[in-house]
Formats: sequence, C-alpha cells, structure tokens
Amino acid sequence: MLRLRDIMTTEVLTVSPDLPLRRAVELLVRHHLGGAPVTRGGALVGVLSGMDILGLQASPPPQPGERGDGIEPVDLVDSLPEEENNEGAGSFWGYWADDAMDLAERLATSEPSAPDALDENTVDAAMTREVLSLPASASVQEGAAFMTRHGIHRVIVEEYGQLVGIVTTSDVTRVVGERGVGSGALD
Repeated sequence: MLRLRDIMTTEVLTVSPDLPLRRAVELLVRHHLGGAPVTRGGALVGVLSGMDILGLQASPPPQPGERGDGIEPVDLVDSLPEEENNEGAGSFWGYWADDAMDLAERLATSEPSAPDALDENTVDAAMTREVLSLPASASVQEGAAFMTRHGIHRVIVEEYGQLVGIVTTSDVTRVVGERGVGSGALD
C-alpha cells in the first residue's frame, strides 16, 4: 500500500511566526507554494496558507480610534469651513476634479491611505494555529480523505512530533494520474 512517506515532499519551506507577512508572501510566490508550515525554534506552531493571507488582507482595517493610536474619527464634511460645508458632501470631492494631475499619476505618487495588512503584520497574525497532521505511515487514501474531511489542501507529515514532510492535493493528484484510479491503484 502506498504511504504518505512515499509521496511526501521532504524539503519543506518553513516560515517563522515573526517573519513580516510581505516577506512570507514573496517566499511563497518565489517557490510557487500555496502555503508553508510555521515553526519557532524547530517546533511546529501553525500553518500559513494563501487563504489565511487573503483572509487577513480582506478583513476590514481597524477604524480610527480602534487601533489604539489615539486617532479619533473625523467627519470630513463637518471639518470643511462653514461656507464650503453648506454645499453638501459631494462638493468635498469636487476639489480633486480641479487638480490638473492625472488620476494614475496621483495614485502612483501618493501614499496609501489605509494600512497595508502585508506590511503591518507578521506571519503570526495570519497563520492557522491548529496544525492538522498525519504520520508518515498513513496511506495516501487516508491522507486524501483527511484533507477532504477538513477542507485543507496540504497535510503536515510528522513523526514523533517532528515535521518530516508535507503532502498536498497536487501530490495526491500526481499519484492518481500516474497510477490511475481503481482497486489497488494506490497499492
């Protein structure tokens, strides 16, 4: 019977929870990976996936005053001088239209107004802390069923509490493609 040890990748890219998130994304892209185990001092402390990163990136940024930075929310219309305020909220945006600079030029030269989750966070902020793992002796079929049951695309392979490899849905697909599907195909 084919076991996870037979198909797992043993040279596994790991990232530290203290690594800036943008650097982790750059590593994943460079190595064409959808995720990586997170280790601290050799101990497995989590898993970082593309979905974890997207989830953090898509979460709404903290509102002014919620970040603990002392910045209070400001009503832009009420902050306009009285003579400009009586024109309504739309008039505020009219000031941009008078700018001779092209929009693309403005965007290229301006600083982002909202915090960038990739630049302001570390891997720790995005990673999944629950590590789902199987032993290297588990069958490929058990691994595939495990990934399906938990809705994950990679399973950490551990032996005696140590990371020894990783098996992804691509690994399982490759084996099925090479050996076919059916009784005994994964033996």
